[in-house]
Amino acid sequence: MNIGIFTESYTPYVNGVTVSVTTFAESLRRRGHTVHIFTPFMPGYEDNDPFVHRYPSVRFNWLWLQYEPDYVMAIGRAPGLQYILRWFFRAEVFKLRERGVLDRYIEDLPLDLIHTQSPFAMGAEGRRWANRKRIPHISTFHTLYTEYTHYTPFIPRPISLRFILNWTRKQYNTASVVIAPTESARDVLRSWGVHRPISILATGIHIGDFQGGDRAGTREKLEIPADALALLYAGRMAPEKNIPLLLDAFRTVRAKRPDAVLVFAGGGPDMELTRKVVAEGGYADCVRFPGYIPHEKMRDYYAAADVMTCPSHTETQGLALCEAMAAGLPFISVESPGALSVVPQGYLDYLIPADADTMADRVLSLAGDPAERARLADLGRETAHLFSAETAGEKLLEIYGSVVS
Repeated sequence: MNIGIFTESYTPYVNGVTVSVTTFAESLRRRGHTVHIFTPFMPGYEDNDPFVHRYPSVRFNWLWLQYEPDYVMAIGRAPGLQYILRWFFRAEVFKLRERGVLDRYIEDLPLDLIHTQSPFAMGAEGRRWANRKRIPHISTFHTLYTEYTHYTPFIPRPISLRFILNWTRKQYNTASVVIAPTESARDVLRSWGVHRPISILATGIHIGDFQGGDRAGTREKLEIPADALALLYAGRMAPEKNIPLLLDAFRTVRAKRPDAVLVFAGGGPDMELTRKVVAEGGYADCVRFPGYIPHEKMRDYYAAADVMTCPSHTETQGLALCEAMAAGLPFISVESPGALSVVPQGYLDYLIPADADTMADRVLSLAGDPAERARLADLGRETAHLFSAETAGEKLLEIYGSVVS
C-alpha cells in the first residue's frame, strides 16, 4: 500500500504523536509498504528521509502565542492568512511559495489511503486530499484537546472549548475510521458526538529498546550516589503535565529521605520555570535536568532510576508507562485515561488521585520495600509485551485493509 500520513508533530520535535508516527511508519515500511509523511516545515532542520514532505509553516514570536520557542504550526489555506500572520501576529512564515509544488506532487501521488494524526491544520489538509482523491481517510485521536486551552489564554475558556468540540467532532465524523488508543479515549470521542466507527489501537513500543540500560554509568554522569533513591520523570515539561504536584511530593519525600534525587528526562516550555522553582525552593542540588534524551538513550535513564513518577492526568495512552514496564522500572502514576488502560490488575494500588501527599506516601513505601519493587518489575515486563510495536503494526494493517478493501 501507499500511505500518506498527515501530522502536526514530527522530528525533530519530540512528543507522543511524533513517537507514534515514527513507530508505525517504521513498522509499515518493514512490511514493504510505502509511507509518505506530510508535516510542517521546521527551520534549520534537514530530513534524511526522502518520503518526508514539509508544508508551509508559521512560528509565532509574541510571547502569548508561543507554544514553545522551537514549535511551528502548519498554515491553513484561508485566502490572505499569511498576511494576517505576518502583519498582525508578527509571525515568521516559512516555505509558503512551495505549496504549489507540493500540491502538484500530491496530486500525482498514487496513495491508497490517508491517515491523519490530528483534527487541526494538517488533519484538515489530509481530509481535503482524501476527498479530492476519493480514497479512505483514517484519523487517530491522540490528545485530550480540552485540557490544552491554557495555550490560548487570550481566548475565554468557554469559547475555546466550544471551538474544540465543534471542530474535532466535524473532522472525526468525516473519517472512514477513527483510531483511539484506549477504550476511555473512545468514550471521550463518543461523548463529544463522534459517531464514526472507532477502532482501539495503542502505539506499540520496541521492548528491547528499553532493556539492558547502564545504571552505574548513568548515575555517575548525573552525579547520583549508587545507594541514593532516584526518582524519574520522563516526558515533556508543560502545564498539562502537572509538574507542580510532583515537586510538592518530592519535597515531602526529601524530608524523610534526604538522599532522594529527582531526574527530569525531557524538555518543554516549563523546563526553565521548573528550574527556577527548584532553585528558589532551595533544593537545586538534588534535582537533575539532563534535558531531552534521545530515544536510544532512554534505557539508561530507566535503569538508573528506582521509581518513575507520572503526575499527569491528561494522558490518553501513557507511552512512558509502557516503556517503564518494559525496562522493569516500577512507577506511580496519577489516574488518567492512558494509565488506566495499560496498567495491569496487580498495579492498581500505584494509580493514585492527583494528590501530592498520596504520591509521596507511595514513593516512600516503594523505596523501603525491595521485594515489592521486584514484584512490580516482573509484572511490568510481562505486561509490556502486550504493547509491542510488532503487534500494533499488524493491527494497524488490519484496520487499513478493512477500509481499502
